[in-house]
This record gives sequence, C-alpha cells and structure tokens, in this order.
Amino acid sequence: MLQISNLSFSYQNQPLFENLNLILTDSEIVGIIGDNGVGKTTLLRLIAGELKQDDGSIRVLGAVGFLKQTQDDMEEKSGGERTQIRLAELFRQDPDIMLLDEPTNNLDGESKAWLLRKLHEYHGLALVVSHDRDFLEKVADKIVYLHGGRVEVYLGNYASFCEQQAQARHEQWQSYERSKRVKKKLERQLKDASDRAHKSNCRNYNKISDESKLRYNGQRMAAQNSAGKVLHAAQSRIAQIATIEKPVERKTYSMEVSASFLHERKLLEVVNLSKSYGKKKLFEGLNFEIHTGECIRICGRNGSGKSTLFQIILGKREADSGEIWIAPNIEVGYVSQDITEIDPNKSLLEQSENFNKTEVFRAAATLDFLPQDMYKPISKLSRGQLTKVSILRLILQPLDLVIIDELTNHIDIRTRENIESALNKYPGAMLIATHDEAFAQAIKAHQEVHLNMV
Repeated sequence: MLQISNLSFSYQNQPLFENLNLILTDSEIVGIIGDNGVGKTTLLRLIAGELKQDDGSIRVLGAVGFLKQTQDDMEEKSGGERTQIRLAELFRQDPDIMLLDEPTNNLDGESKAWLLRKLHEYHGLALVVSHDRDFLEKVADKIVYLHGGRVEVYLGNYASFCEQQAQARHEQWQSYERSKRVKKKLERQLKDASDRAHKSNCRNYNKISDESKLRYNGQRMAAQNSAGKVLHAAQSRIAQIATIEKPVERKTYSMEVSASFLHERKLLEVVNLSKSYGKKKLFEGLNFEIHTGECIRICGRNGSGKSTLFQIILGKREADSGEIWIAPNIEVGYVSQDITEIDPNKSLLEQSENFNKTEVFRAAATLDFLPQDMYKPISKLSRGQLTKVSILRLILQPLDLVIIDELTNHIDIRTRENIESALNKYPGAMLIATHDEAFAQAIKAHQEVHLNMV
C-alpha cells in the first residue's frame, strides 16, 4: 500500500507539490500522466526515498523496485534492449511496489507485449509514468492525472480517462455558460433597482400628488427598501456565480515544420545496404527510396539497426557494403534518441545565434517553453524538455528531409498530439522510426521498411 499525506516539495525554490494526497492499494496498475515538468519523475523519486519531501508524509508498505528512465551502463545495447534487461531484473526481484518511469521508451512491439503480460501477472502495486497512449489503454486499472501541484484520480484506462475528462469539461462549460446568462439577468435587475432607488431619492415632494409630507416620505422609504432588497439579493447571487470558474482552455499550437524544396523529387536512395557488428548482421541488401512529400516508417525489433541505419544515412557511420545517395543541396534535419549535439553548459538562446531571436521565442512557445527557459543552461532542463529542444531545431530551419528516431520518448501527450498535427502538414519528406503506435497511426506513413536481422 502507498499513502501520501499533505505532501509538499519545492525544486530550486519553486513549489512543485503543495498538500498533495494520494492513497493506492495493493494489486493494481496505476498510470501516472501529466505535462512535462509537472513532477511525475520527482514523485516516483520521493516514493523511492531518493528525495526528501519538504513537508507531509509518504507511507510505503513493502519493498520498492524502481525502473529509471536512463540506463547508461550498457553502451553496446540499444535503448530498448537496456530497458528490457532492467525490466526483467525488476520482475525477478518481485517487489511489493514497482515504480516504472517511461518503461515503453524504445521498446518494440514484441517487447511491449511481453511487458503487458508481465504487468498483468504481477500481484503488487505498479505505478507507471507513461505518455504511451496505446500502452496505457491496455494496462492501466486507474489513471492519476498530475497537474498544478495536485492529483486527480480516474478509474479505468486512458480511454476512460479521456471520456471522463471530456464529460467534465462539457459539464463545466455548461455550468459556466449558464452562470454567465444568470449573471447578465441579475446585472439588469441590479441596474433597474439602482435606477429606481436613484429616481426615488431624487424625486421632489409634490403637494398635489403626494397629498402629505408623511405619505411622500413613506413611499420614498418603501421604494428605497424594496430597491435595497433587490440590490442585496442580486449582489449576493452575483458573488456566488463568480465562484464558478471558466474552464481552462488548453492551447492547441499551430506548430509547423518548413521545407525548402516543395516540388516532387527523389531526395534519398538506399541501394543494397548491409551492416554487421561482429557476427551480428543487422541488415543485408536493404533497398528503398524517398521522395518529397512521402513518409516512410522504418520498422524492426530492438537492436535491429534502425538508429544505425539513420547514422549511416547521415554519414556518421560506415556501411559494410551498398550505397547511400542523397540529392545535392538539400537540408536534412535529425532528431535522435540521445541528445548529443547540444552543449549542456549553454542556454538554448546561446545556441540559436543563427536564428531570429523573436522566431526562437515564438517557436519555443509552441512547445510550452517559458521565456525564462530560454536562458537556462541545457543541463537544467528536464529530459522531456531536452527532446523538445531537438524538435525546436526542426521548427527553426527550413528542411527538405526530416529523420526522426523515437521522437516521442520523454514528451507529454499534448505535445505529441501537437507534433503529430505539425508533421501531417509538413510538405517535405520524413523518415521515421517509432514504437509509439498511436503516433505512427497519426502521421500516416506511406510505406514501411522492415529491418529483419539476418
């Protein structure tokens, strides 16, 4: 069992959680979701005892096993292979509580199916931080939505969470719109009553119509009392209505990726390409080509050579045999699993000198970067923000061919959906490797190239 009571925690003097409460019982799989930077990984680290809360308590019954996002001690293995090895170790240990931070990052379809099976067989409490929509739909018994330093708990999987969120938004909008109509009516009543009170107060005594000073004063006082009651009642109702908040509108950004050559042409051709590592053959006799406006998905199991293929195309590694032809004078953009081409000690703004400063800030806003984030050293950004930095490099320069290697790792669901929308509008060519099935379906690849290890 896990019980969190009045948890407060600050990071770099910024409050991340304030009076957070959560109770989870045994034998359930809980998906933890939320935007990048809301503290999902931090929450797992607090539960694991790696961090100390500022206030409140965390009560954990039983042994805890923790799968972290990064496994850097097996460089000869692919990201997916490293993750699966760590997962297998964790399931062998069989802890009472299992904390999994983005466990499906880099896992191929077969490995995800294995993880689903192992989780369904597991008899403890599993907390799974994930942005993988398809995975959460298949595995979660409950969704914990983390935002604004607090949590909301939803029964059911990710699809159920979306339905409940949509229904709650619909009801809140109805309540808000109804309150606006009532408020307008009350404001009219308020004005009418105020006008009557003012008119009564300003009316002079008339000997003929009012008959007597006593009657005049009585009518004036009655009119003012009546108007005062209406004013007081209307003001009270308006104060009550003011507590009905307008639903938060989540912005959907029109992020776009530019292309310089819009006319149809062949941009890349791979001819009889082969690559091995020692006795392990990754691929042999590989052939395909890509034209402007096309999207090709490179498919294969973990370790089948998808990242290696991209590095060969980019000239960072050599093939054993075969040829790579790239059209002259084209601009190629690349987003990799590992952020290696960015200086961690410099800010994003310092590393964007070739771009218009206004454009840098505008593009950064499409990915939820705050202005102050532009001045932080890259090393101070979260893992999800680091991936977004790579995406910014795509946005800020005109490109003819975009090569994407597991783009959606570490980034939140809303950003994934914005990127999907942007890539669907992109007029250039895309070469993509992804294990995110929801992402793959959204970008509608024209062709799939399968790397089957030989």
